[in-house]
Amino acid sequence: MKKADEIAWQLYVNHELGELIASAPTIISPIDSNRISQTISNFINQAFQSNQAALSRAISVNQATIGSWCKGKVIPQIDKLLLLSHQMRIKLLDFLTTDILFFDNIACGSSTNQAEQPRKSYKRINSERKQVLNIVLQEVINEYPPPSLEDVAFRLKHYPLCLQNHFPELCQIIKVRHADYKSVSRQQKIQPILELALQEFPPPSFLEISRRLGYKNNSYLYRYFPELSRSISKRYQEYNNAIGKKKRELVCQEIQNVAQLLHSQGQKPTQRRVTQLLTKPGVMRNLWVRSYLREIRQSLGYD
Repeated sequence: MKKADEIAWQLYVNHELGELIASAPTIISPIDSNRISQTISNFINQAFQSNQAALSRAISVNQATIGSWCKGKVIPQIDKLLLLSHQMRIKLLDFLTTDILFFDNIACGSSTNQAEQPRKSYKRINSERKQVLNIVLQEVINEYPPPSLEDVAFRLKHYPLCLQNHFPELCQIIKVRHADYKSVSRQQKIQPILELALQEFPPPSFLEISRRLGYKNNSYLYRYFPELSRSISKRYQEYNNAIGKKKRELVCQEIQNVAQLLHSQGQKPTQRRVTQLLTKPGVMRNLWVRSYLREIRQSLGYD
């Protein structure tokens, strides 16, 4: 590949990945492998007349691999997803999040020129139809619950990318309203679960609660439920402290009993002798345990 082509390809990759990362907070559902496989299959059927070998040649990927993509057995790696979205002339974000049913004006059977910038191809909408769609979309942004752009596009019998091309601002409002609605709905479901966690015994850790809800860490819950999050964490910490104090008291009591037993038998309660008689000899590795034993020996007249 020529240097100019490499630069152009890197710019394309940076743009697509940057847009995907920027949109991540608004993506409610996880990536659907079935959607990806169906999109690839639709593209092969429409652009290459169902010929997987043609796509294999176009993007330089083994035909068996493409077959596994179409069957949903394997999800393409990110570099291959970029090649596919470039070949399809669609955005990577749309490829991963939109149900793409048809492709407009695809150059069938042509090889992928990575230096090319992706071209957007849409069906033209005449001015009269555009005015009607504009009015409908204006009404849609006042609907409750807010529909997704995909639902609106299906309702209007237009491809989502087509609507975005002709009405970018209205479509963005629709997408943001739907994402906000989904976020609020999710929060309304989460709050009762957090409140119930405050009634559990023994108290669960906040990390455990986060994982129950499907989060790998607790940053989301701390962000949207700060008070409940702190209450759960505080309750768990207080419980652990109480348990730790109780265990410490039991260890001290056992050391005292063992030391007095040895003393009553005329033996000095050395660390070695006491350790041999403990239920859990390993506790003697703790500095505070050895310090407590010295206090017991001193109270018995040793040292």
